[in-house]
Amino acid sequence: MRAYDRNAATIWAPLAEIRISKRGWRSINRSTIERYRQWLEEGREPPPVQLVRQGDVYVVRDGRHRVAAALAAGHEFVLAELRRIARMLGRRLAAARARTSTRP
Repeated sequence: MRAYDRNAATIWAPLAEIRISKRGWRSINRSTIERYRQWLEEGREPPPVQLVRQGDVYVVRDGRHRVAAALAAGHEFVLAELRRIARMLGRRLAAARARTSTRP
C-alpha cells in the first residue's frame, strides 16, 4: 500500500455493505479464503482491501478473498482503503480517449 494517497482513506468498512462482482465470485479460490480466514482467527491482519463507493454500497477493487474470509470468520467489518471513484474514472476515460484518438 502506498504510504500516502490523497485519493484514498483507510476505513473499517461494514461487510454488509460490500459487494463482490459476479466475475469476482467466479474467480475466488477456496483455499485462499481458508488461509485468510485462519490468519484472521489467529489475530493476524491481512492487508487492507481496496474499495470504491458506488451508491449505497462499496465495490471490491482488490481483496475479494479477504472479504470472503472475513465473512467466513463471522466478522462484521474489514479494514479497507477507500478510493474516490471520480478521479479514478477520470484517469481511465482520459487514457481511453488517448488510445482511440487519431493523430495527424
